[in-house]
Amino acid sequence: MKRASACAPPGWRTTPAFTLVEIMIVVVIIGLLAAIAIPAFRRIRMKAQATTVANNLRQFSHAIQTYALEFGKYPANAGTGVVPTEMVGRLSSTAWTSTIPGGARYDFDQNVGGIHAAVSIIGATNSDPLMLQVDRIFDDGNTATGEFRWVSDRYMYILMP
Repeated sequence: MKRASACAPPGWRTTPAFTLVEIMIVVVIIGLLAAIAIPAFRRIRMKAQATTVANNLRQFSHAIQTYALEFGKYPANAGTGVVPTEMVGRLSSTAWTSTIPGGARYDFDQNVGGIHAAVSIIGATNSDPLMLQVDRIFDDGNTATGEFRWVSDRYMYILMP
């Protein structure tokens, strides 16, 4: 026969269990861990998105520069989110037509804002944190200078100034 606990009335049996305080401590610890982890996950997701955009810009610019070297001219602009006709099969149409987080789209521009040729991102704001992270990958984080910059109403990855 089991022996009754000193706190329990005579004749009652107690079983081992967690107390309310112990459960509350575990909940608080889990909350603290979540408070530490969630911002880190956000930073990692932002960096991954920025890296994807930067890699897309590099691939697009390489394909367009290759076309320009082969034919002596840049392809014609087809509009925001539309692959230029000359570039079909030369660049990933899935990546080109995809929406960048925040709703922005890729475009090829010629003679916009004093820039002769650039792969642009249209639909982002001048203070978009994702675009600032992309600029840190290419340059110094200053979107007013460098090969990736804010010009007029768009971000431009400059192929030919």
